[in-house]
Amino acid sequence: MKKIVSNAVIVGSQLLVGGLFLVMLFTGKPESNMVVVVENSNMNKMADVVSSLFVANTQAVDETVVEELKSEEEIKKEEELKRQEELRKQEEEARAKEEAEKAKAEEEAKKEQSNNNNNVVSNPDTSNSAVLATYYGSLTGYGPDCYGCSGYTSSGHNANASYTYNDSQYGTIRIVAADPSIPLYSVFRITMPGSDPFLAIVLDRGGNVGFDRGTLFDLLFPTEAQAMAKTDNVMFEQLR
Repeated sequence: MKKIVSNAVIVGSQLLVGGLFLVMLFTGKPESNMVVVVENSNMNKMADVVSSLFVANTQAVDETVVEELKSEEEIKKEEELKRQEELRKQEEEARAKEEAEKAKAEEEAKKEQSNNNNNVVSNPDTSNSAVLATYYGSLTGYGPDCYGCSGYTSSGHNANASYTYNDSQYGTIRIVAADPSIPLYSVFRITMPGSDPFLAIVLDRGGNVGFDRGTLFDLLFPTEAQAMAKTDNVMFEQLR
């Protein structure tokens, strides 16, 4: 826009100079009855010069306007290309994030399925097994994420990976915490009122677990939120 104003000022100045020249040329005392015939006069020359200057400056102005319009169009195109590039990057990032979340969910599902397969509890017939000792008391539940828990039992079993134990003699059985006087890897048949008995192996200890404490045995669950409430009048029969 500055170029357009500058060119307009130049054209105006040139027209003003030309007009003054014409006034000076034809100003004076005209002789009476004088006829002046001028071929290719200064006026014509001046008109030609002024006309050529006007055309030249008009063309320059037109070219400047076209150039500026072209520049604005190029700027708009560049801005549009940048906007499209940003949108493409955002779409790629969103797609990558979605794929990562999907892969993570699939991995967790596989892990959960593996844990479920590992945690399928066997139910062997122990009706003819010798009972070494019998205890009566309360049974509670806990998870590897309980307050103060490390996620590993006293025997070193990873409770986060599995809340069951694959025993060579009895198969896959549950895990309990018991009094320190009861040896680790001891196996008990546990019968709660109104429920079928199940087998559990002693792999853990607990500050509130044991004789003359809050509970006699503590049964391991996948999480603390899933742990059972305290149940009284439970029979614990030691098989090993």
